[in-house]
Amino acid sequence: MQIRLDNLRSEQIIGLLNEHLQSMVVHSPPESVHALDLEALRQGKASALLQHILGEARQHAYRRLSLETGSAPASVSCPAGRSPTTCPIRTASS
Repeated sequence: MQIRLDNLRSEQIIGLLNEHLQSMVVHSPPESVHALDLEALRQGKASALLQHILGEARQHAYRRLSLETGSAPASVSCPAGRSPTTCPIRTASS
């Protein structure tokens, strides 16, 4: 895997984001599909939103903050700051 900065204009990034959105539509109920458009991502709105959430958690002295990618069988529940690739995939029974 190669990780590099991108301005969200390359074909690979646009393809990845479109694939992710399509996967959300397949694996999630319509009311649970939330995504920022490319322009909002380019403006850093996702980062600003995440920083706000982390700041609120610090202000309230939360001991744990988790990021859940969904509740469908294909989703991952992972403590914030831990790579989703190291978190177990949830199944309907877990």
